[in-house]
Amino acid sequence: SSPWEMVREWLTWSPLLILPILFDRYVRPASASEIAVLVLLCAASVFVVVWGAIQIRSSALKAVYLYQTGRAEVDGAFSSCMVIAFTSMLMVVRKRWYVVGVSLLLIISGVGVIMCLYRTLYVATLLFVPVVLLMGTPDERRRGLRRILIVGCCVVAVATPILLHNRLTRLLIAQYT
Repeated sequence: SSPWEMVREWLTWSPLLILPILFDRYVRPASASEIAVLVLLCAASVFVVVWGAIQIRSSALKAVYLYQTGRAEVDGAFSSCMVIAFTSMLMVVRKRWYVVGVSLLLIISGVGVIMCLYRTLYVATLLFVPVVLLMGTPDERRRGLRRILIVGCCVVAVATPILLHNRLTRLLIAQYT
């Protein structure tokens, strides 16, 4: 992964910076269109993550070398796009059940980004999330940052014991560092 690939990914997905503006302008809160968008994003995210898990499992079974495990032939950029979209939604959603649903979708999309094992995608996603947060009003920034930190702490608290218990995960982490 060269810096040029990171710049290319950044330029490819930079038009998505207007997504929160368009969503705020054309989709009214608690409307049928907002629910439809949420359901479509949920379905697409679950499909991409499940397909990536199937691909990872099949490639792990066929792998000869340890570094080949985990390489999925799935478009990880879609998961990155969903992370950015769900981050934007966490900033504006106010109902508790919507927040829980969007948080779960953010976690699923984050898993999709991690499963792709592309460092360029990691960097591009991590660069765009603060940009999306900066695009909101001060109240939305605080709300979004607080919710993302809560979701992140919950994920770390739940995933760390599970991942460190798995020997293959420890070997993959050692291979990556």
